[in-house]
Amino acid sequence: MLYTCVNAYYFRNLNKIGGIESHLYYVAKKYKDIDITVFYRSADSDQLNRLKKYARCVKITDKDRVKCEKLFCCFNREILDQCDAKETYLVLHGDYKDMVERGQLAISNLPIDSRVDHYIGVSQLVCDSWEELTGIKAENVYEPVVLEKVEKPLMFVSATRLTAEKGWDRMIVLAKAL
Repeated sequence: MLYTCVNAYYFRNLNKIGGIESHLYYVAKKYKDIDITVFYRSADSDQLNRLKKYARCVKITDKDRVKCEKLFCCFNREILDQCDAKETYLVLHGDYKDMVERGQLAISNLPIDSRVDHYIGVSQLVCDSWEELTGIKAENVYEPVVLEKVEKPLMFVSATRLTAEKGWDRMIVLAKAL
């Protein structure tokens, strides 16, 4: 099937919880009046229902094609083989330099792709470390966080892996300070 849209976001697996899932949700919620389609191969049903409130969501197969103005993908780039996009963006969600230095990722597995027009990062640290590691500039777009209005103060919670690259050492310092 041929899917046509203005803005296509692709992530292979939408998990129950995760940083990229939050990113997609915030993008969809913040820009709900813009034509956005989230393409995926597999998805947690709760996560999918949450996204569907704000964006069109399509389970894509190898036989499908996508035609769009802008395509946004992450390290999962297989969508590039079945997409006709005027511009392609690779969204950097992690500190690849740190991952390479820790041995979590081989430099040969970096998401560098000649089919990508623009690299964008979710923080200045991500952009700076990406450029230092690869020599490729990335534009910082930050996370488009959309918070609900609350009347009570929020409690701090860390919903992430408790590992060094996610700030475990800083969490300990903050907990002791509080």
